[in-house]
Amino acid sequence: MQTNNTGRCTNWKTSRHLYGINDTKPCRQVSQEEEKKLEECLCPACRQYKLNGLKIGGMEGFCNRATHNLWILLEEARLIEEHLYNSGNYKEWYKEHLDNTIYRPLIAQIVENLESKEVGKG
Repeated sequence: MQTNNTGRCTNWKTSRHLYGINDTKPCRQVSQEEEKKLEECLCPACRQYKLNGLKIGGMEGFCNRATHNLWILLEEARLIEEHLYNSGNYKEWYKEHLDNTIYRPLIAQIVENLESKEVGKG
């Protein structure tokens, strides 16, 4: 295995093997609901390459998915900031916006804790 002076692998094929990256492995199936959301996605990767760009293997597909994920993360941060600071309706908004049942109770607890701290200040 080729390494540089930091001990990191510099051979992409070896690195892919070490980290279990396999271009022949089929990507996971996308549900019809997810497919519809992706068709409407405004990120640069989805606008230019559509769903096929996210499904493609190799470095190109990896870069498309990374672009998509970063864009989504930044857009979510923007929306949270907008509803926390600009419109001030985050407490109601997140309940409609957040459909991930794993994180929703956690967010509810955080909102409740923040409200109790606000009451204690006033």
